[in-house]
Amino acid sequence: MRILQQARAWLRRRRQVATDSLPELAPLGGRVGERFAFVTSAYNTPPDLLRELAASLAAQNEEGAVWVLVDNGTTDEASRACLDELAQLGWVQLVREPENRGILGGMRAALSAADREFVLPVDSDDLLAPHTIRALGHALRATPTAKFLFSDEDHFTDGRRVNPFYRTGWDPALALACSYIWHLCAFDRAEALRLGVYADPGANYCHDWDTLLRFVRAGHQPKHVAEVLYSWRTHAASTTNNDEAAHSGSLDSQRHVLALQLRGLGLADRFDVADCPLWRGAPELRLTRQSQPEPQVEIAADATALRALVAGDVASGDTTASDAAVLLRDSRVAIAEEDALLECVGWLELLPEAVVVGGRLIDRAGTVISAGYFPAEAGRLAAPDAGRRKDDPGYLAMALKPRVVAAVPVGHVLLRRRWLVTLADRLSQAPADGAQFVIWLCEQARASGARVVCTPFVTGSTDSAEVLATGPNAFAVDGEFSLRGVWHGAWNAS
Repeated sequence: MRILQQARAWLRRRRQVATDSLPELAPLGGRVGERFAFVTSAYNTPPDLLRELAASLAAQNEEGAVWVLVDNGTTDEASRACLDELAQLGWVQLVREPENRGILGGMRAALSAADREFVLPVDSDDLLAPHTIRALGHALRATPTAKFLFSDEDHFTDGRRVNPFYRTGWDPALALACSYIWHLCAFDRAEALRLGVYADPGANYCHDWDTLLRFVRAGHQPKHVAEVLYSWRTHAASTTNNDEAAHSGSLDSQRHVLALQLRGLGLADRFDVADCPLWRGAPELRLTRQSQPEPQVEIAADATALRALVAGDVASGDTTASDAAVLLRDSRVAIAEEDALLECVGWLELLPEAVVVGGRLIDRAGTVISAGYFPAEAGRLAAPDAGRRKDDPGYLAMALKPRVVAAVPVGHVLLRRRWLVTLADRLSQAPADGAQFVIWLCEQARASGARVVCTPFVTGSTDSAEVLATGPNAFAVDGEFSLRGVWHGAWNAS
């Protein structure tokens, strides 16, 4: 067919402009794609963009995948003709809606019509890597119980793939701060229908975020596929080219989704959905912990005081208080925010797996020393945001969002108290005090499978030379993170 010839020709051209080479993935045997259906809702999409999407999906069909394409009330004659043309391909299932049902209605129609185990939403003007299905198949072979997978992505601008977004993996803190997972997502269709995916009008303008959090609330941990599988096309009408004025409907949808999450966690009476005080390029929201009920927190001025407190807990046998915490407070660091303690307590409540929460560290001139450490080359820790101004949002605004890190800097570090008791026998082996002691605590947290969170809503400043020396590449440590997955301007140039 003519469109299939166009598809293969276009695929060849696309491979020539790719910014990274295709990985060598071993064949999985059989037709692994038969587990997958791509789902798309199209409304007056320009025919050339639809054909280019079809080209990128043609490679997936070689693995057995299908494409459920919803004509969501298209009125443009050329676009309708292109949809008719695509429907002639044996692996395309065209679903016609007589009237436009909106974003959610079109996607719900696609989800309902898909008859495969996993569905993969794809916008009608975007593109996929030719090896998408094979990469997902390998991920499911490694984690057969996974119900939600997500990949890395980039932009497709002027015929080139640019601005890669290499995610660090599943980050439950970042997922509550913003919708950081957009494309590519693949999720279990039966579970999605059970959870009400695409069925809540309140989530209309951030349905991808709503979908993710529904799976998370149901107990499914998303699986990261560390490949750039999705290209988000930028053009005059795409959302990637919108200006700073946020669509009011989008903010309303975000409020709705966050409120649902709080109710699902049983924390609606402890948190508010508030405007974010940090400007990250557009109006955004933030979960804020209310002052009541008052948190149970004891303050330790140094490592010696913390050791004594833990020893007292062990001696008394009182190790069951789930909400209790200890604040390791370094007097050499001044904290700017009055609600810093509530901010840290909130993350321990929002994320049961979190046991250490800290903030950013800046010098007196307002330059970032650390906004969280990540393992880097040669088995050391690095602070990829070091050197930024404190109000610099960073690449994709990730420098000003709460996120899971390998370690936090000294100053204002909140520790889950009952977790500290599990370290009682090892605390004598820890470094004496200061930054090295905090790093050691964070290493113990990660070794136990717990999370460490760094939040930009707690800002410590100092002029202490000893504290300032704990900047980038200051500590040796092993870890599973990679700087390739930390948002830093240097990678934007690659």
